[in-house]
Amino acid sequence: MRFGKLVPNFKEQVVIFNYANWKLKFSTIFVVASLAAPMSDTNANDRVFIDDLEGIWFERNYLDFLRETKQPHEAEKKYKPVLIAIKKEGRVFPYFATDMVKATLMIVFDVEPGEDVETYRLVLGERNVPTSAEDVVYVWFKGQKSADGQFRQLQIQEPLIMDGQWASYERVGKELGPIINNIVLSGEYLDKEGEKWSFTDEGKATFPGRNVFYYEVSLIRDGATCDYIEAEDLKSPTGLAYYGFRWTDSGTVQIFNANLEGGAVLCQSQPFAELTPM
Repeated sequence: MRFGKLVPNFKEQVVIFNYANWKLKFSTIFVVASLAAPMSDTNANDRVFIDDLEGIWFERNYLDFLRETKQPHEAEKKYKPVLIAIKKEGRVFPYFATDMVKATLMIVFDVEPGEDVETYRLVLGERNVPTSAEDVVYVWFKGQKSADGQFRQLQIQEPLIMDGQWASYERVGKELGPIINNIVLSGEYLDKEGEKWSFTDEGKATFPGRNVFYYEVSLIRDGATCDYIEAEDLKSPTGLAYYGFRWTDSGTVQIFNANLEGGAVLCQSQPFAELTPM
C-alpha cells in the first residue's frame, strides 16, 4: 500500500506531539522498539496482563455516532475522535493515543491492580529503561472480562490526550483501516446504469471502467467541504485522487468528484454517481 505511516519515528524525549498537519493514515500506527518491557510474574487467576488489552480502543460516543451516520466528518464535529492503541512490537507494547490533532506514544511497562474490584492501571514510561516512580505515567481503567475471557469495553481515564477525563471505550480490533471502512463504506453497490461498484474492508475499490485501486476514508475535516476518500491514482501528479461521498436518507450513497485546493479537499456540488447497496 502506497500511503504513509500515521506516527513519525519515536523520539525518546518527545512524548506528546502536534498532529494538526498530519492526515490520518491506516497502514500502521505503531513503531518498533528494541528492548523488553518488565512483566509481572504474578500468576493469580484474576490478574490482567498487557496482552489482555492489545488492540484498538475507540471512544464510544464517537464510534456510536459514526455507526449511526456513516459520516466521519459529522462524527468529528459532534465528538472528539479519540482512540487508544496497544500492540505488541517485538518484545514491547507501545501505547499510542490520539484525538487526530495531538498524539502520545509511550511504552507499557505493566498492568497493576487497583484497590477497587475490576479497577487497574497501566504503567507507562517514555523509554524502555529503568524509570523512577516520579517519571512513570498511570492510565487507570475499569472493566470486566466477558465469558470468553476478553475485554470488550472499558472505562479509561486517559491522562495525556483526554486530560484525565473518564470515558467509555470499545475494543474494535487490531487494524484501524478495516474497522473504519466496514462502518462507513464497505460493500457492493449498483449505480443507476446497473454498473457494479465495490469497496472492501481491506481498502480496495472498483469503479466501472477502472482497475482495482486502494482507498482510505478521511476522518478529519481539515477544511474539507465533504466526507471523502483518498484514492490511489498513479496518473495524478500527487499519486492521489479524491472522491467525496454522502449517504442519503433513502440509504443510497452519492459520489462526488473532488479536488485538493489550498491544502483542503473541495467537493463539487453535484454527485456524478448515486449507488444503491446490493
